[in-house]
Amino acid sequence: MVPLTPHNVLLPPVSGQTGRVLAALINSRKIPQALLLAGIEGIGKNALAKQLAQAINCEKRPRVQKDPEVLAHWCCGNCPSCRKIESHNHPDIFSIAPQRDQIRIDTIRTLITQLGFTPYIASYRFVLIRCAEKMTAAASNALLKILEEPPAQTHFILTTTNASHLLPTILSRCQVIRFQPWPDDVIVSHLKDQYHLDQSSAEMTVKLAAGSPIKAIEFAQKNWVKLQQWAIDALNQADRLSRRQQLCLAERLAQKKSDLETLLLWFKAVILEMAKKQSLEIEQQQSDRHVRKSLQRLIRRYEAIEKTLFFLSTNANKRMLLESMLLNIVSDPAASVVEES
Repeated sequence: MVPLTPHNVLLPPVSGQTGRVLAALINSRKIPQALLLAGIEGIGKNALAKQLAQAINCEKRPRVQKDPEVLAHWCCGNCPSCRKIESHNHPDIFSIAPQRDQIRIDTIRTLITQLGFTPYIASYRFVLIRCAEKMTAAASNALLKILEEPPAQTHFILTTTNASHLLPTILSRCQVIRFQPWPDDVIVSHLKDQYHLDQSSAEMTVKLAAGSPIKAIEFAQKNWVKLQQWAIDALNQADRLSRRQQLCLAERLAQKKSDLETLLLWFKAVILEMAKKQSLEIEQQQSDRHVRKSLQRLIRRYEAIEKTLFFLSTNANKRMLLESMLLNIVSDPAASVVEES
């Protein structure tokens, strides 16, 4: 596996059969009418979709090796076409993304109107649809009609984290390319080299990022380790706080805004790892009553955080959610939220 570098860190790992398929598409310029790039969130599918459009339309047409591992070589990046696509100013490259977590039929109708015109300058016109699983039923059916009778010189690249949420008829018209996450050890090495995290911090950051180097780098850039420690200290003191102080803590947590969901996901990951370890001890009959009670506490805390995360995705009041979560966490003050293990 090629190591992560500043050039390929924002793109999915491409080697082996996947690399050969993509290289053949670029070199031959025989592009399927529709491509579907599938993989976990934050692996770089959308960046790859844009780079494919650049490579196909690159005026210098660099030849790609049969087993490419550094995707930056797929296009020159300097010709007018490459620069226009990179700056999102190319008249023949259309990008569609969810608005308020949906791709609605009006967006697809507008696209249909735009595709009714002849391409302005590109030999290969591309429609890039990110998070295609977010299309409403009406939007999906409208897109299906375009795929059944596509305009000349037009190709579609869809990206998704969950291909099973797409219409089977849309899937049948796409060539599907699936990307696996970068191996954890590769991302850990990158975080240590580029962001100077220690082994333990890098491993926990990667665990939270779930195979996404983009997310892992975002956490590292936000000094996530420091935020983690603040949250651990705050929540471990929660059971010793008065009711009024607990409410103040809930308010402080709510003010974390964009970091709040990630913070709770991190706590959930830590608790899950601890619960797995204690479950193993119980299975191997190496535990006493204290370990069993500790596991029960961890499960209750996990459920409290899981419930909070669910309602955070709605329009529920963040402060009230956190107050409820803290009450559940400190209802059994016999142990801290993140215990020594």
